[in-house]
Amino acid sequence: MNRKKIPFAAVILLLLLPSCFNSKDLPESEPVKLREFTPADLIPAKSVAENFANGFFAAVKANDFAPWEKVMPARNIQQYKAQFPAFYNELHVTFGDFEGAEYLGEVNNADLKNFLWKMRFSKVENGKKITREVVFFVRVHCEENKQPDISGFGVKLF
Repeated sequence: MNRKKIPFAAVILLLLLPSCFNSKDLPESEPVKLREFTPADLIPAKSVAENFANGFFAAVKANDFAPWEKVMPARNIQQYKAQFPAFYNELHVTFGDFEGAEYLGEVNNADLKNFLWKMRFSKVENGKKITREVVFFVRVHCEENKQPDISGFGVKLF
């Protein structure tokens, strides 16, 4: 890519990528009554987030929705199955081949917990291997009388 075009491409990515990879664009459903996380919720919440994230990473690695479908809440499967080819294509074309992910930690936001991973991609540009990283988050909530569950996810480019 021409060096003069890199800032322009970065701006476009910053504007487009979060909207393409953010579950907040889902249709509105009935409001969920959240409860506070308890210390007993942390292990199941992290487990749900890890399973979801690992399914996503496997799907991106293989360009195959099946690993992600196995760990996805049933209410979201059809929508994300239809969107997955575009998710994959945008990640692959923009960043290159998925090389791996590393858990970073969690961020609390009121009654939500965001579990964060760094995703690493690489591709060859102008004869040089370029590595790019993005943050993948899985948002988990707890509803009254229920176990922790996926509330959303996204990819953020910094």
